[in-house]
Amino acid sequence: MLAVSFTVIVLAAVVWLSRRLYLAFFSPLARVPNAHPLAPFSKLWLLRLRYRGQEHRTRHILHKRLGPVIRLGPQELSVNCIDNGVRTIYNGGFDKSPWFEGFKFYGQPFMFTMLPSSVHSERKRMISSVYSKSYIQNSVDLTAILDTVLMNRLVPKARAWSRGATAVDLHAETQALSMDVTSCYLCGLNAGSNFIEDVKTRDYYLRAFKQSLDGLFWHEYPQFAKWAGRLGIRLVSDVVHESQSIIEKLCSRMCDAAYQRMLEKPLTEDTESIHVSTRPVVYAHLRPKLMESCSDPSKGDALLAAEILDHMVAGNGGTGNTLSLLTWQLSKHPEVQKQLRKDFKSIQGTGFSAQAVDSLSLLDAVLMEAMRLDPADLIPHLRIVPKEGTTLGSYPNIPSGTTVSATAWALHRNEEVYPEPEEWRPERWMNDSRRFELQKWFFGFGVGGRTCIGNHLAIRVIKAFVCAVYSRFETSVIDDGDMKQIDGRMGRPSGDKLLIKFHELASSED
Repeated sequence: MLAVSFTVIVLAAVVWLSRRLYLAFFSPLARVPNAHPLAPFSKLWLLRLRYRGQEHRTRHILHKRLGPVIRLGPQELSVNCIDNGVRTIYNGGFDKSPWFEGFKFYGQPFMFTMLPSSVHSERKRMISSVYSKSYIQNSVDLTAILDTVLMNRLVPKARAWSRGATAVDLHAETQALSMDVTSCYLCGLNAGSNFIEDVKTRDYYLRAFKQSLDGLFWHEYPQFAKWAGRLGIRLVSDVVHESQSIIEKLCSRMCDAAYQRMLEKPLTEDTESIHVSTRPVVYAHLRPKLMESCSDPSKGDALLAAEILDHMVAGNGGTGNTLSLLTWQLSKHPEVQKQLRKDFKSIQGTGFSAQAVDSLSLLDAVLMEAMRLDPADLIPHLRIVPKEGTTLGSYPNIPSGTTVSATAWALHRNEEVYPEPEEWRPERWMNDSRRFELQKWFFGFGVGGRTCIGNHLAIRVIKAFVCAVYSRFETSVIDDGDMKQIDGRMGRPSGDKLLIKFHELASSED
């Protein structure tokens, strides 16, 4: 018996070793430049970089040195090209990597974490209409929400800051603003947050949102974290678990309030007796479709809340961080603020409608450059090569099962596309002859069928913020601490602080 067992073990070891040697030296991946000497054998070197917050900058440097396709691990490649690269992977319907299964709320998956493209598409169809550009630009609900959050909450505070010559931490304010607008669009004004005015509540929940991300590295490897836990090794602290519980309870209360709103009043937008600004737009649209499709009705509420919370986290982190970094740049460039104000005067007669604001080329350029230089979403969007294999760069026959990805950080720093890529230069986006090429390499919201579903909402919120603030105020930097983006999943400023001074313009009274 022992001899048989030993033979089985030896055979298994030989098979395993043969497989590793084949992948390292003889598979089609062996022709791809190695990002590290260990890459053909292991990706531990990459995990070390990821843990230390050095992955994106390192991948960018490696692509500059080794070319548009590099090998990160035995079965993992990184691409930094569009043709036979980003387009192939993200427009080709490649499924997501199992890596995404570690992300859950209420113990449930949500659209962002769904692996098969077909399953993701089914969920996306349930909700895409209320996130389309035409809906976002014409939504009376969103217009009312922006008026409330910006004009009734933020602008009065900014006037007080200006009159008191007070330096304000604008990073906290933009996090609050993005959370307020996003949660109100998801669940309605009556159910959403009011963090701009309620600072104590804001600080409590924004701290929880931030702390819930501190254990993100180990959430990406849930099985390893579970095994370590069985050995008494806690890789994710209690603070992380408690923080996630706090934000889940917050979202549950908002969802409950949104559901009560649905029960109390009809939700037709054309009924004059209804204050449309309190409609829970996303929640009301998604709930009946999700409940109908749910195979286990007992999980319906948890699945719905998980989806809503994911959108909330994306709005808080993505939009909030972009607002901070954009305001930081504008505050360092008073000449751009002045040019924007001239443009704003040209559309005053429109009441700053979404369509008029969207037509302002400089405003669009400022936003695009902010998202290019400091992309809020730094997740490497891992995909799996399908069974028929693929070609990436100049390397054919990339085998099925290979993990492939691109990163916005590297794509946005291609010097041939974006000269002086580390410089903030909005004017580069105003060159009509170059705009198509710049847009082709832009990865701020992803590409293809899994493009960020909230991209049009984020763009409208950010542009509305810039219009509301810079048509009434000048801003300047008092203390920007460390605004360098962290090299992680959500690209927030390292210092989590941006002290800005507001100066009200003489003609800004409403």
